[in-house]
Amino acid sequence: MMARILSALLAAGLAGMLASCAPEQPPDPPDPRTDVMPEEAPEQDPLAPPAPEAPEPPEAPMEPGIGARVELGDGLAYEILSEGEGTEVVEEGSRVVLDTVLSLPDGTHLWSGEFPLTVGTTGQGAAIPGYDRGVRGMRLGEERRIHVPWQLGYGSRGQPPLIPGEQDLVFEVELTTLENP
Repeated sequence: MMARILSALLAAGLAGMLASCAPEQPPDPPDPRTDVMPEEAPEQDPLAPPAPEAPEPPEAPMEPGIGARVELGDGLAYEILSEGEGTEVVEEGSRVVLDTVLSLPDGTHLWSGEFPLTVGTTGQGAAIPGYDRGVRGMRLGEERRIHVPWQLGYGSRGQPPLIPGEQDLVFEVELTTLENP
């Protein structure tokens, strides 16, 4: 009987030793759909609301339409009164002619006429910065109302006697001629 017990203990000991020498089984590979080990996957609450869907990417910005106010920074803005035609737009170096009406913000008319301009020039015959920046991007035949703050207009000195110092201005313009470099 003692031999049987020793034989059983020896067999159990050898089995345990052999089991400890056997190579370990690697864990299951990650689930490629979730990249989470299956035993670590979070449990879903059947009563929980569904997860929100990812937001759709924003659409490409559209060009402003009639009546849209476009802010250019520094208080400068314009509104499109009538859309132009074609694909050519006013850019740095464009030679343009604009039918222009100059007014104060309260509607007081100051001047009107044709205004020839080479966009981006400085010095004698150049436009004030707000006017120059406000006409860029216009298409032939387009009409805009450009709101120019005094800092981008005639400044603190104004243009006496017509325009007092520190005076905001409103230009209504129509692009009648466009020649790009």
